[in-house]
Amino acid sequence: MSALRKPVLILMIALLIGSGLLLLAAALQPDEKPGSLRIAVSSTPLSAPFYVAEKLGYFDEQAVQVELLDVAGGANCFDLLLQGKADLATSSDSVVMFNGFYYDHFAVIASFVESDNDIKLISREPLQLEASRDLSRLRIGVVENSASEYFLHNWLKHKGLDPLQPVYVPLDITEMHNALASGQVDLLSVWEPYAYKIYLQGADQINIVDTKGLFNLRFNLLELTDQPELQEQKQQVLLALQKAVHYIRNNPEAAQLILRHRLKLTQEFIDWSWKDYHFHLGLDNEQLSSLQHQAQWALSHGLVENHALPDYARLMDLNPISGAGIYNGKNPQTD
Repeated sequence: MSALRKPVLILMIALLIGSGLLLLAAALQPDEKPGSLRIAVSSTPLSAPFYVAEKLGYFDEQAVQVELLDVAGGANCFDLLLQGKADLATSSDSVVMFNGFYYDHFAVIASFVESDNDIKLISREPLQLEASRDLSRLRIGVVENSASEYFLHNWLKHKGLDPLQPVYVPLDITEMHNALASGQVDLLSVWEPYAYKIYLQGADQINIVDTKGLFNLRFNLLELTDQPELQEQKQQVLLALQKAVHYIRNNPEAAQLILRHRLKLTQEFIDWSWKDYHFHLGLDNEQLSSLQHQAQWALSHGLVENHALPDYARLMDLNPISGAGIYNGKNPQTD
């Protein structure tokens, strides 16, 4: 081999080795693109904006990968959030209120729907409750630390009755129908669509108490506050939800069809409940006042161990919704 060719060959070998090392390094380099954002979503018509955004590709349009986790109830969604099994979660104000006494590393980033008739009181026969002696024998099935429990207390106070008199039976939302059918409880405080399913299964043996307008249920999207790296993804999720809310308002029948298919609901149920829902993305002082009022109620009835009222303003994170440029309400007071 000539003296000229030898250095050239060595150079070519060095380049090949260098290129191989670069390719190997690239292969071993972790992907900088964020993974799927896991959202624990309560399996209820209240969650319609998430199902619409998923079906119509609004999350994809915002360049955010989302995995919706179907969960029975907001309390269970919150548990998944705390356990690190979800990055975001949906829940009612009552779940936020109760857990605010025990945790300070989560926050509400938006509410997305309200209803004044989502929770129903269901009994096997019409109730005649006029005295404390009637209440002391009454067994009521509730989901503890949720809107189910708060709503039931408010209804009893509205009737001029003592909320501390009945016997409360803690149940998972999925256990309620069997508890009523077996006689384990006399009354249920249950949200949709479970209320409708219980009504269908019991037919003419089921009595639903008229409580429309007594309590305004709000559903929220929650975060853990120690995840600043997810800030941009949260904003993208909110933009997708805002677009879904607009779609629901402008195309209610199409949105209902998406909801029916996603939750395997009948049109009869949609007709039963849809008129009670008001979808709107926001975060405001009215919600803050509601949380504070519910917390005072929980304290006064000895339902929480901690006797210090939480600072709920610090559990409401305005950064994602304002950063997305879609917030137009009154800011919760943080001073």
